Amino acid sequence: FEGNPGKNCALNHALDKVVLGNIVVFTDDDILPPTDWFHKIVAGCHRWPDHVVFGGRIDPIWPEGVEIPGWALDCDWLRSIVFSIQNLGSEDKPYQGDLPFGPNFWVRGSVFDHGRRYDESIGPRPGSYKMGSENSFLLQLGAEGFHPIYIHDVVVGHHIQETFLQEDGLVGRLIRSGRGILPR
Repeated sequence: FEGNPGKNCALNHALDKVVLGNIVVFTDDDILPPTDWFHKIVAGCHRWPDHVVFGGRIDPIWPEGVEIPGWALDCDWLRSIVFSIQNLGSEDKPYQGDLPFGPNFWVRGSVFDHGRRYDESIGPRPGSYKMGSENSFLLQLGAEGFHPIYIHDVVVGHHIQETFLQEDGLVGRLIRSGRGILPR
């Protein structure tokens, strides 16, 4: 139990209390992983033994029976911000200007050996929601020289909420995203 509200408080509490393995996987509660997801994560880490930060492809799972607006299908930068969709191709490679997204990223457990943790002022919490938990954490790792690797065959499906296809939901998501990148 973590008494302080907020996703990052809960993540940090878990990182402090749980015995971490060689690989620590982060995801969201609205993804659909394939049955071989963990096996592919381990295989990707073996292919890149000198790296510690990884991400994989995220495909949308659109709501059933809902017409998908053209902007949701055609605007790549908006799709990535609003839906966390990410597909960097069919080969493993270092990320170039992008970062892994929360629904599908993992690190070697050694990343946490020196007390690295999530910024508790960002993320879902009662009364305030600044998106960017993973970005803040991954940018910190990048600044320390830990650059992420895209593993092409580690794929999850990400359920897209119908509200994000409507103007109010879209605007709210963009506002939360903006709050996360503004100086605190």
